Amino acid sequence: MWFFRAAKDEAREANADEASKPEEQTEQKANTAESWVEHWSTADRAWQYVMDAKEDPTKPVVFFKYLEIAKDGGLSEITGSKGEDDNLWSCTRYISAFMAILFLFANTAYVIYVDLGILFGNRSLFGVNDYLLSNMVIKYINIALNTVSHMVSAGEREFFDNPAKLIASVELLILLGLWMRVFWAVGQMISGCLSVSCCSCVERWHRLRWYAAQNLFFNLVPMIGVYSSLLMLFPAAPKVFIQDLFTYLFYRDSKTYFRDVAWLIISRAFCFVIGFDSFLVKFREGANQFIISTPESDKTHFELAYFVGAAMLLNQILGVVQLGWMIKERLFRFVFAGEDGIMSSSELVKRDTWNAQIAETLFTAYRNPIDKLTMLLTFSDDDFQRLTLHERKKGTGRSVISLV
Repeated sequence: MWFFRAAKDEAREANADEASKPEEQTEQKANTAESWVEHWSTADRAWQYVMDAKEDPTKPVVFFKYLEIAKDGGLSEITGSKGEDDNLWSCTRYISAFMAILFLFANTAYVIYVDLGILFGNRSLFGVNDYLLSNMVIKYINIALNTVSHMVSAGEREFFDNPAKLIASVELLILLGLWMRVFWAVGQMISGCLSVSCCSCVERWHRLRWYAAQNLFFNLVPMIGVYSSLLMLFPAAPKVFIQDLFTYLFYRDSKTYFRDVAWLIISRAFCFVIGFDSFLVKFREGANQFIISTPESDKTHFELAYFVGAAMLLNQILGVVQLGWMIKERLFRFVFAGEDGIMSSSELVKRDTWNAQIAETLFTAYRNPIDKLTMLLTFSDDDFQRLTLHERKKGTGRSVISLV
């Protein structure tokens, strides 16, 4: 009958309308996303978009429409497949990892060679009587050492008859301390591997293993690769000092506020004196050993040893200002410190735990041992941004715009 056919037709049309609604909504969202992207295609369109929004309060300016921070810290983004779904992997990482290992051992060998030559070598040391900021410090160190030596034997002598020997001694001691930290971290990592079968505190050793791994690969290896006593100038650099001072004044939660600020100023002044004198001594000694001709060596002709020595000296000078450390610290504060920008104790623990989880995930995700080592050695602030920040359409897992 006609009214049954009409009812069926109406029901069919209603079902068709309901089925088409999700498609229309999806298409509308897609068009909205495309139009939003078009607003930022050129400077003229972007400026016009902002001006139109100012004239019409119902159309607010949206700069970050799909930006979000990964709740799991980006750990799920580490696939280890080395394919299209692996946003971290690149073949150029092999080169970066090789360079990291090369500078780790080459810089260590250079520091040991130069400093032992200063301490025990028979060659002439130039610039002994030239000015230094720490001349008074050397005088009092000799007095203190002579006082101690009187208890054992009679007689006085100058333990540090020139500032180069003092700088070389301090530099070697700090280098020894850094390598001891490296071996300690490696020992903790090995102990974490063995703790599964021979230790009752499995969870604790497992945690210490990856905390040690992140400290080794993310901090110690890059530091030793550029280490010298010149690195003491880094915390005393004006931009670094001002940033740290503002951090202590406004972005740090501490119960010993005034003591921390006083220690910051005193320690940075000490770093400047030692670092500046280290620069003078290293520049004078490095120039005489590898750059300019002296009565003991003729450098008018090219020699590979002189070139390598001068290049390593340049590497140490360029390594004084570590922009990567500043960028990483600022990124950590942006992600972990919250709106106030103050890194509390719990947020510091969160940061270190995230680093440890990144080290563990990188190690377990990649199968080849060389790839594991490569990823750990080359993890950088670019990877940090790629993992933690995403621009995604709501309701989908698809990335809209690549941030990096």
